[in-house]
Amino acid sequence: MSEAKVETAANAIVAEAVALSLPALWGVEEIKTDQNGIRGDLLSIDARIHRNAVMCMMHAEKHGDTSLMRRLLIDIVDAKSGYRRQGIIAWMKMFSPMRLNGDVINLSGMDGEVRQAFRCEKAWLTPFTSLKEADERVAFKPVYKDNLTANIARAVKQYKDAIANTRIVPGKKPVPIDPKKPFYDGIHLDKMETGFDKIEAIVGEFLSFGDETKAVREAHEKQRAAELALAEQAKS
Repeated sequence: MSEAKVETAANAIVAEAVALSLPALWGVEEIKTDQNGIRGDLLSIDARIHRNAVMCMMHAEKHGDTSLMRRLLIDIVDAKSGYRRQGIIAWMKMFSPMRLNGDVINLSGMDGEVRQAFRCEKAWLTPFTSLKEADERVAFKPVYKDNLTANIARAVKQYKDAIANTRIVPGKKPVPIDPKKPFYDGIHLDKMETGFDKIEAIVGEFLSFGDETKAVREAHEKQRAAELALAEQAKS
């Protein structure tokens, strides 16, 4: 092998080694700045998609042509887009008669016995990302402490209200005091009473401590919607 070929081969090996090496580590502020830029880009993309979807909806209302919305959903924001695609489909269904059927969008949405109306103004004011279908956690179904506690407390109240409206005579079938209200028709009232007393005590324990998880999640959603609205205003 000639000296020139050897040098060329060596240079290629060095170039490959450089290409495979890790980039230089950024400082903390550089990483944060880049993250802020990424978030801004994502918000800008969502606002841009929303604007385009509204244009597609307005076009469909005026011309009866859904091909542009189909192109947005099938060719641009495709199935790999996750929350964006699901959000647009739900948003489109909420504010127009357009329905995605396979890879076709038709005007089959009904409101009772008449075709669903287009509501482009409302759609413009409601970013698709604000819908729960656009939440990337949509596959999850969170249950919060307050909801669980309220359900249990409601069951205790229903039992106590039913007992209070029940006339109990030994040897006879229980009957309601007020026939228009629920009453308890069953046996082993002593065991039921003991059980619900224990449940009521447990509910009291649940109520003794707070859990702001739901409020925090809702606050994050409101912040996200506000950021999207600001990004949309910046585009105007």
